[in-house]
Amino acid sequence: MQTAKHHISQGPLRLRKSSESSVTNVNMGLMVGCIVAAVAMLCGVMLYKSKTSGIKYQPLTTFET
Repeated sequence: MQTAKHHISQGPLRLRKSSESSVTNVNMGLMVGCIVAAVAMLCGVMLYKSKTSGIKYQPLTTFET
């Protein structure tokens, strides 16, 4: 209902129920944790590969006396 000088509202706007927000927060935390773990694993593999591929081992020459 609205008059010339006043606007009557029906209360605060709620986008989702409060019972769903706790479940959503847990799911969001789980997803973020999995993504962070995957990125950390990829970085670890890339660092490991870069360190191991740079070292080339060559056999030592043996001198007979």
